[in-house]
Amino acid sequence: MNRASIGVKIKMIDIGFDRLSNQMLKPYDLTSTQFKVLLYLLKRKSEITKQIDLEKHFGLTNPTVTGILNNLEKSGFVKREVNEQDVRSKKIRLCQNVLQLESELTAIAVSIEKKLTQGLSKEEIESTLSVLEKIFANLNQ
Repeated sequence: MNRASIGVKIKMIDIGFDRLSNQMLKPYDLTSTQFKVLLYLLKRKSEITKQIDLEKHFGLTNPTVTGILNNLEKSGFVKREVNEQDVRSKKIRLCQNVLQLESELTAIAVSIEKKLTQGLSKEEIESTLSVLEKIFANLNQ
């Protein structure tokens, strides 16, 4: 059997993931990347989050995160405010409408995860996560 390389297979999964999540997020006018950022912010809603936190967590460049935040801000999902603790950086705050959608957005995330892991045992999921973390670490060496 002629198998695709790991890189090709990961890219195929990424495309499929984006297709599925973009379809589920269409009613909210969100992309999968914007959705991931909102979920991250929702999990940290009681903490101060700066742009650099997003860059580090997602492994994205400053201009990429700036673009994502600009679009989220235009759509009324986030607001950037002066960080009293460090005036050189802005803190990112979720707008009220996102907080009201938290249970819906969380349900979508759970649904996507179920679709991704459908038919896999807990051991297979743990093993897959372990392998993916090693691959990610290899790329960041």
